[in-house]
Amino acid sequence: MSFPSTVVLGYPYEGGFFYLLSQSPTSMEYPLDSHPYYKVLQGPDATRYVTVAGAIASLFEVVELAGADFGYPDRETYTSGDRYFHPDLRISVHGYGEWDDAHQEFANFLLKNPMVRQHLHSDPKLHEEREAKHFLCRLISQMRIAARMDAVLVGNEFFETAYHIVLRYMDSFFSRQNQIDPGVLTISQEVLAIAGLNFAPADFSELVAVRQSSEITAYATEFREAIGSAHLTNDFAASLKELMREALETHEIRKRAKSILNTTSTVSTTLGAIPMLGTVASLAGLASDFGSRRIDRKKSDWYLIGPRMKEVAIEDYLQTD
Repeated sequence: MSFPSTVVLGYPYEGGFFYLLSQSPTSMEYPLDSHPYYKVLQGPDATRYVTVAGAIASLFEVVELAGADFGYPDRETYTSGDRYFHPDLRISVHGYGEWDDAHQEFANFLLKNPMVRQHLHSDPKLHEEREAKHFLCRLISQMRIAARMDAVLVGNEFFETAYHIVLRYMDSFFSRQNQIDPGVLTISQEVLAIAGLNFAPADFSELVAVRQSSEITAYATEFREAIGSAHLTNDFAASLKELMREALETHEIRKRAKSILNTTSTVSTTLGAIPMLGTVASLAGLASDFGSRRIDRKKSDWYLIGPRMKEVAIEDYLQTD
């Protein structure tokens, strides 16, 4: 089974992504710290996670967000019924609302659990019960959306712990037919450093450039395959690093092979001018062309997706008047 191509952003990357979207000229002004609701929505430090959130989102074909009181880019243009989908950014918002009655009832139940309260209170922004309940309602919504959309949830270590705590009690509120365990992908600071996802996109214009880049899409496809393999191991960060190292070695081999094939093509052209060697020359040329295409078909240097995102953003900036 291939790794999901749709991501549901969780805490704290969701907050950074909302902050990134707020920079769109067609979004509403993001009221940082103006209301308790947005304190939870933006997470511990939205500005800190802007770049990382954009980079993580760009690893996936579609970004699915749990519904929020937020003015999405070009909302009136791309909203139909209760669904918002931006075709250029590939951002989707629909499904279970954060304040669904079942979500609130479940959150109230969880908040009676000392283990839940202790974990949530370890985050300074979740000390108050109202903020803690909001966090849980969004988490429950994200889990249900991810399960329904066959997507992967992405968050940090704090989010992962909360996810597993909530998962224990799902049977109490949701039937087994609707059992929710989409799995969670934990992106730690170590993983971010290994993958080089700390560089771009740093603002909304860079996000647009990266999301519209067919090259980044190709890189992301290969990167997701690596994530899927590494995610199944006991040490995600170490496994991802090893896969990146293997890809580096493979990429170097492919470059050398391509160089040899190109040389063969040149030789075959020369041989083609010699009587009785035309057939051999033609075969060599075909082999070179076929081999080159096979080599170029996949991004063997997918491990460079982070730095390549930054290059795309810079190239787009330089081409803008």
